[in-house]
Amino acid sequence: MSYPAHTQRQAAADPGRLAPSHSPARLRATAHLYGVDTVPLENARVLAIGCGDGAGLLPFALAYPQAQAVGIDASEALVARGTAAAQRLGAANLQLYVGEAADIGTQLGQFDYVIVTGLYSYLPAPAQQALLQSCGQVLSPQGLLYLDSHVYPGAKSLEVVRDAIMLHGHAAKNDAELRQSATAALSLFKEGMAAANPHASTLTAAAEQFARAFGDTASDANLLACNPTYFVELAGVAAQAGLAYLGDA
Repeated sequence: MSYPAHTQRQAAADPGRLAPSHSPARLRATAHLYGVDTVPLENARVLAIGCGDGAGLLPFALAYPQAQAVGIDASEALVARGTAAAQRLGAANLQLYVGEAADIGTQLGQFDYVIVTGLYSYLPAPAQQALLQSCGQVLSPQGLLYLDSHVYPGAKSLEVVRDAIMLHGHAAKNDAELRQSATAALSLFKEGMAAANPHASTLTAAAEQFARAFGDTASDANLLACNPTYFVELAGVAAQAGLAYLGDA
């Protein structure tokens, strides 16, 4: 989670649907535990980047009718579905827009809570920097940014599994063949790893994550394109964007 650095606070930092742990209420409560004041939810402005159909924003919009929730997603179909759902439920304070992370500007104003999930680690370094710069520009003076990211050393297990999949599927000619090769490679982590292997638990968990992803054609490419970093690198990029680390959410 991050604050704009000019506030002098000690603050930093699965595409689509937001989990309950990403809710503005959860983030405000977490910030309170760090001794940091944030904007009350009743009149807050919330932005979710990569919001999917906006299902994660609907509970907030309905609970706080005087607040404003805005979502941006690249999928026209998901935005249309979410907009229709908001209209059916009378959530007039929820607006969804079609756009990429790079399209974020200041035309929508500033936001008290900005939530970015399932996106940062799958962007190349220049796009990661641009995303954080954009988030910094739209944060209000007490604004809070939630950003999830794959970091080392934990992310190393994802890389090990990914490399095994890529090696096993090096001759794949299409997505179907790659998925078939991936399934075969993943079976090695389920059946071919000794229980005494000190990395068994982390590699098994990573393999299960890939297995779930390869059941969804929209997400398998994402995991293969994941670009983990060390936390100190993430904090450095955030600092260049005018953000400062607050703590884990």
